[in-house]
Formats: sequence, structure tokens, C-alpha cells
Amino acid sequence: MKWIISIWLLMFVLPLAAQQALVHEVKGIILSAVDKQPVQGVQVYLHETKIGTLTDSTGRFSIPNVKKGSYHLHITILGFEPVDYTLRVDENMQEVRLLLEPTFIEIGRVTIESDMLKSGNKEQSLNVTIADGEYLLRNYGGSLPQTLEKIPGVTLISMGTGIAKPVIRGLSLNRVIVNDHGIKMEGQQWGFDHGLEIDQYDVERIELIKGATSLLYGSEGIGGIINILPPHIPKEGSLKTDVLTLYRSNNHLFANSIGVSGNHKKTFFRLRVTTQDFGDYRMPADEFTYNGFVLPLVNNRLKNTAGSERNVTGSVGIVRNWGNLRLTVSNFHQRAGMFAGAIGTPRSYQLTDDGNPRDIQLPLQRNNHFKAVINSKIMIKDSWLQTDFGYQNNYRREESDPHFHGKGPTPKGKLALGLRLDTWTLNSTFHKYLTERVKMVTGISTQYRHNQRDGFEFLLPAYRAANAGAMIYFEYNLNEHTTLSGGARFDYGWQHIERYVEPVYINNETIDGYSQRVPETTRSFYNPSGALGVSYSPTRSWNLKMNLARSFRVPSPAELGQNGVHHGTFRHEQGDSSLRSETGIQLDAGMYYTQKKVRLEFTPYFYYFDNYIYLRPTGSFSPFVDAGQIYRYTEAPAIVAGSELLLEYHPLEKLHLETAFEYVYNFNVETNLPLPFTPPLSISVAGDYDFGKLGKRIESLYVGTGYKYYAPQNQVDRNESATPGYGLMYINTGISFRFKQQELEVQFRVDNLLDEQYLNHMSRYRILNLPEPGRNFMITVKAPLTILKGKED
Repeated sequence: MKWIISIWLLMFVLPLAAQQALVHEVKGIILSAVDKQPVQGVQVYLHETKIGTLTDSTGRFSIPNVKKGSYHLHITILGFEPVDYTLRVDENMQEVRLLLEPTFIEIGRVTIESDMLKSGNKEQSLNVTIADGEYLLRNYGGSLPQTLEKIPGVTLISMGTGIAKPVIRGLSLNRVIVNDHGIKMEGQQWGFDHGLEIDQYDVERIELIKGATSLLYGSEGIGGIINILPPHIPKEGSLKTDVLTLYRSNNHLFANSIGVSGNHKKTFFRLRVTTQDFGDYRMPADEFTYNGFVLPLVNNRLKNTAGSERNVTGSVGIVRNWGNLRLTVSNFHQRAGMFAGAIGTPRSYQLTDDGNPRDIQLPLQRNNHFKAVINSKIMIKDSWLQTDFGYQNNYRREESDPHFHGKGPTPKGKLALGLRLDTWTLNSTFHKYLTERVKMVTGISTQYRHNQRDGFEFLLPAYRAANAGAMIYFEYNLNEHTTLSGGARFDYGWQHIERYVEPVYINNETIDGYSQRVPETTRSFYNPSGALGVSYSPTRSWNLKMNLARSFRVPSPAELGQNGVHHGTFRHEQGDSSLRSETGIQLDAGMYYTQKKVRLEFTPYFYYFDNYIYLRPTGSFSPFVDAGQIYRYTEAPAIVAGSELLLEYHPLEKLHLETAFEYVYNFNVETNLPLPFTPPLSISVAGDYDFGKLGKRIESLYVGTGYKYYAPQNQVDRNESATPGYGLMYINTGISFRFKQQELEVQFRVDNLLDEQYLNHMSRYRILNLPEPGRNFMITVKAPLTILKGKED
């Protein structure tokens, strides 16, 4: 890894040696477009330097010590449309003068800029959605994917209440990238029962891109990307802390998270510590049926689904007029019970009450994810160099009582399956304006992974993998209405999978020979990709987008070399070492309309894959005892199509009504059978009323309700069970109190208000015909405390 470190040092140290340059002061005034009066309290944020300020009573603002170059200003305030303004800073710079249009639409829903491309929403050709702090606070679930589930086009694969994987447009696992602080998360994301190792209470803002992102992010960027953006840099001279407490009644989840941040003379820091504990979750049923057997659910709870989390994240950095540098170190630790039916067929004696719904017994899983990331953003003349360098260690342990599938001695110890993955990553992008209308982004990305295994069970062999890619992207503002974009990329991938053999016993002691479970495999993959896009805004209210891309995905080591019982998903899974890179042609379109009271989004898509790789049920059963059905990775031409529709309407300024529709249609072109694990059609309606400020102490108050209908999912693959339809209702309310300069926020929500008994087609417990959690009361209390306000306040 010395060459990776050397490259990074060159990219960072050399630019620092040339940072002596004249600086300028960015000044401006912001007025209302209606009466041309100054607007006070507008947040003005310089994207590249992460420096912000507020307008004064005259509508004026000033940002000092800004180097010559190209920047983006974000202008936001409640009640007005946000503005993204491209700014050229030099000795000829004029004072910025902006007019803001009034709107009822929430700021967080329309303030969008691509973190990779540094482009505003109307310049981008892909669908980008932002989940800001307000959205996260109102929608906290048991995990980050569950928190994002209300966004149209986003569903999840779940196993209980604390383990979930995001699904975008029916695509999941290794087809959805999760970027945290500029680094792609690398755990065991190929597994349906492997959760996302992110402390959701440490997340402030998420950029979600739906559609083909291979051009920008490389392999696995087929379904989309969840980009967890670094938090804003604290204001100079500020010192703040916050405490968050959350409770969920269904499984008696208690979460506590405390954070502190500050900035002293442009050296900033952040620290967050989180604990979360939950018990067995409750279902509105007292029995379930599996393979014709009626089994009990004692006290309406699913035994051994309790768990806990212990997370810590810390960062330190500097911000200067040449850019900023940040080091972030985090550790995520989760311990979660696994339903007894995960180890063989569920039996009545495994479901008896143990007297403690918070007890975590065998079988269980332990997940620890350590991550260290260095982010730098440096100005070189009038361009920007952004570099992200990271190391991750993911250690997954599945523990159970010793057992053996077949003949042989009883194994020693409790470790059934251990997977340790080390990952080194280096990404770098260079942003430059070639002319006032043409922007260029070039980039390289490299990654090295080493996976080791342990335990008396075998599922995934040890392997080493490396990949490297380079891309170039252009954005051309043809005129004030039209932006053209496009680019090309080339990637190389390499994988070496180690051979795995195991002894064959004729009885519990005598070895008769050895059987090869997985052959030694070395594969190389070469993948070109590219995209062309257009964004057209005929008026201020309308925006039309289209993006055509060739995408790719290198098959994962699990898809090439897996061959064993995957207890967390109740089946035997087999790979195929001959699989090729998955390639496809993806067409994404979008129609957007935003007016003072109305917002409409319609985003259809059509994807064709030459060789779609997926885990398909075979109809045959594993030769191992209690191992379930065999699922085998296969490739076939496939089509994935669908759309999302979102309509938001404010008949009154404080009344917000919303409806959403999402549908995924897919099939194997050779067999005309649907692809497995496809989310059903869904329709949702929601509304809330914001009372605003009430008196001296109540800063804001809202009440809301919503209902989401999931249609029956009869679009299933051979040997995959259909799932009946159902509907879920919720209510929520939130209130914010102000005491002098401090604020206290309280959120209350009830999910599954009617205590509906239903099966979730995307749940791994669906295979066992287990219903999902019942009624769930949730309360969240957040208390931010400002100790020092900082200069910009």
C-alpha cells in the first residue's frame, strides 16, 4: 500500500507548497423579489471552503479571505426559494445582488447540489434527493436504511428491527453504493442479513442519487448511491453540544447520542458517542405457519431478536482560504440476536419464553466496523483538487452452539462464521472551469481488499481483490435554459479467490478423503462505461432531465466463490466462478415542476442488462441437514423499468399535503419470469399542519398523519412465494421550545397505528411466514446547546 500513500502525499503536500496568493472579500446583498426589501437572516454558504455567514438587517453579507477562483454560493432561508449561485472571485468581482422568490415548499426538499460534480439541481441530468437534518429527525427508524424508507423509490431488505439494507428501484446489495465521508463502505454488503454499519445519529445530511452512477463512482453504481455528506464545519469561535434520546415501544429500543463540536482559530473538531439497545420485537400474532407446522409466538414476540450498538465518531481538521483538511475516525459495534430458525428449521422448543425479552442468546451476530478517512479539498490556482483516502476493517462474527451439517466430530468453540475484511481506498477528483460555460471533472479511484475467514461453518472463501478506474466528465451550459453533460470511464478489476477443501468423514472420527468446496480462482475484468445527459429548464418552474448511460458491475467474490449455508437468510447459496461483469444500458428521465404552492416530480426509468447477475431459487434442497433450499447465482439478460411520482401541495402556507407512487417492473428476458426480491407497487398519502411560532416559548409545532398502501406482490420468480397486500398508517407531531438562546426539540410518532398483521415481501423473515412488527410508539428528544456562538452569528 506504499504507492497509494505516496500518491496521496504528493496530491496533498505539493499543492500546500503553493498556497501563497492574494485573497478577496465576497460581498453581496439579498432582497425579496416581491417588494425589493432586504431579507435578514439568510444563510450564505460557500460550498468549496465550507464557510458560511448570515445576512444582517440590511440584507448584506460578507465572506473575507477568499482566494481567486470559481465557487458556488448556497442561499437559503425559510419562506423563499433557495438559490445556487456560481461565483467567480477575482480582482474584477462585483458585489453579488440576488432576489429571492417566496415559496411554501420546504427548504430541504429543494436545496440540491451534487457533492461530486458541484452542480446545482437544474444542471444535473440525474435524479438527486436530499435528506436533511429535519427529515432525519422526523423519520428515525431502527437503522439508517429504515430512516430513508419514506423517500419514493427507496425500500429496504430487512431482518427484524435493527438490520436492514437499502434498495433503490428494486436494485440492492452490490448494486447500491453507500459513500461515507467520500469513501465507499465496504463490509459484507453481498449478504441480505448484513446491516449497514453506520451510526445514523451522526448523519446530518444525505445525498441520494437514483439511477446509473457508474461513470462517477465506478463498479456497483447501477441502482444509485447513498452519499453521506461530511457535516458542515463549525463556525469559527463556536462551541456546541447536543443530546439526543430516542425510544421505540415495540421492542423497547432506547438510544442515546451525545455530540460536541467546535472551531478555534479555524481548527475544528467533532465527537459523537452513541448507544442503542433493543429487545425482541412484538408482532400482532400469537403463532405462525412454516412448512405446514403451526408454531407459537410466545407473548407475541419473536424470540432472540434483541440487540445493541455502541458507536463512536471523532474528527479534527483545519479550514483555510486554500481549502480544508479533515481526519475522521469511527468505530461501529453491533451485537444482535438471530431468530433460532436461522439455524435449521424452527421448532417449538426454540420459541419458549426465556423470561427476558432483552436477552441476546445464541445464535447471534457481532459486527464491528472501524474506519479512518482523510478528506482534503485544496485550491490549485483557480481549480479544486479533492482527495479522499481511507482504511476500513470490517469484522463479522456469527456465533452459535457447535453443530455440523453431516458426519464428523462436533466442532469446538462458538464461532460458526468469521469474516474479516480490510479495505484501502484512494479517490481523487480535479474540478476546473475551462470556460465560463464549460466545466471539467477528472478523477481516479483505487481500492484494495483482503478478506479472511474463520469458524466451523463455511460460506465465503478467503480472497484478495483490487480495482482502479479513471474518468473524465464535462458539463456545458449551452444557454440559460439548457445544460449538456457527459463523460467516459475505464475500470480494471482483479480478484483472487483461495481454494477451499474440507475433510469427508465416514463416521464422526474417520476421514475418508477431502472434497473441494471452492476451486482457486483468479479473474480480471475490464470495463468501459460512459453517460450522456441533458437538463432543460424552459421556465423557472419547469425542469426536464434525461440521462443515458452504459453501466457495469464487477461480480463480487460471493457471486463467484460462495458455496455454503447462509443461516441469516435460511438457505444454501452457491456462486459461479465463470460469471462475467454485469453490464447494462440505463435510461433515466425526470419531469419536475415547482411553483409557490406545488411541487411535482415524475421520474420514469428503463434499464436493459446483458447479463444481470442474481441469486435465484433452484427448487432443489441443500445436501446439508436443515440447510434449506439452494439459491444459485446466475446471469441472464434482464429488463428493469418503473417510475416514481411525487406530488406536494400547499393549499395554505402552513398545510402540507403529499402523495407518492412507486412501481418496479422487471423480468428475465430468457424465461419471461420476474426477478426475485422485487418490491411491490406502493401508494402513499400524507399531510401535516405547521402552526409555526406560538408565544414566547414554542418556536414551532406541527401535527401530521399518513397512510401507505402496498399492493399484493404476485410478480415473483419460480419457487418464490407471493405476498398479500396491506396498508400501514402513522401519525406524528413535533414541537420545538426555545429558552433564551437554547432550543429543545421533541418528536412523537406512531407507526403501524392500526396494529396491522402483514408479511413484508422484502423481509428475510418472509421465507418463514413471520409477520412484521406491530404498533410502535416512538418519541425523540433532541437538546442542542450553544456554549459559544461563533463569529458569524
